[in-house]
Amino acid sequence: MQFSLFFSPCVVSNVTLCCVPPVQLGGRFGTTSCAIASQQRNSGKLVVVEPDRDVWFILAHNQQLHRCSFWTFRGAVSHTPVVVSSAEYATRAISNPSASSPTNKAPVVVMNYFALQKAVNMSFTAILIDCEGCIEQLFALPPTHRPAGDSSSVTNELDISESQAKHVRTMLETVKTIIIETDMKQQTPHCQHDCVNYHKWFALFSRLGYKQ
Repeated sequence: MQFSLFFSPCVVSNVTLCCVPPVQLGGRFGTTSCAIASQQRNSGKLVVVEPDRDVWFILAHNQQLHRCSFWTFRGAVSHTPVVVSSAEYATRAISNPSASSPTNKAPVVVMNYFALQKAVNMSFTAILIDCEGCIEQLFALPPTHRPAGDSSSVTNELDISESQAKHVRTMLETVKTIIIETDMKQQTPHCQHDCVNYHKWFALFSRLGYKQ
């Protein structure tokens, strides 16, 4: 697994999540979630997002077994509907499944980023994007913000529009640290749909003042 780390100039390079309220997109079995909770001394200032109903029981069991304090949102952070699809050893929430994609057709509850912060009464200062390419859903423009005639739910163009850049800037207003698992790259054999051009996001984060 490859991860990329971005931090604002006011954060030291030896980044720790022990003292900040982070959101983890992709909790799976809770291994990383419990590690972060432990760093936080179980302060409860962690929100874990997991859309796959097949692992909810295991995540809850591990949380209880290891006494890890965090909030769990059983859904996806998105403005548009998503479904759960197979992705190598794990699963991922995608917006545009192909006809041949093995998916869990059960509805996935979605909530946008701002609504999630309000629901847990936190302003996130760190984002761990460990969710098999969900960065496109996370930062996609809301339908009401898209240009007329644009019905797409995600944006995969090389460049990011000014309206989307402004939207992302607003989302990241309180965020000091961004950690991304770069596992669903474009033109890789295991990614068949909703693949990610990570370079465009890295360029945008740099433009917004983050250091890699």
